[in-house]
Amino acid sequence: MKRTLLSVLALIASGCGPPDGPYELYYENGQLLEKSTLVAGKPDGPYESYYENGQLKQKGTYVAGEYHGPCESYYENGQLKQKGTFNMGELDGPHEYYYRTIDCGIRVV
Repeated sequence: MKRTLLSVLALIASGCGPPDGPYELYYENGQLLEKSTLVAGKPDGPYESYYENGQLKQKGTYVAGEYHGPCESYYENGQLKQKGTFNMGELDGPHEYYYRTIDCGIRVV
C-alpha cells in the first residue's frame, strides 16, 4: 500500500513541472515565515520574510530567482539592519549597515 501511494505521488509530482504562482511559508506556530511568487519554480517579484514574532525581517525583489533591486533587512525589534541594491544576485553600489540600538530604559523628561 505504501509503495503504491509513493509511486502515485511520484508520478503526480513528476508530471506537474515547477510550481508557479503566489506562495507562503509558515512557522509551526502559524506565523508567516515568507511570501513571494514563483515563476518556473524560482522566486520572482516582491519578497518578504518575517521573524517568528511577526516582525518584518527582510524585503526586496527577485527576478528569475536572483535578488534584484533595492533590499532591506531588519533586526527582530524592527530597527533597520541594512539596505542596499542588488543586480541579478550581486551587490550593486553602496550598502548601508546599522548597529542595533538598545533601549536601556532612560527617559528624558
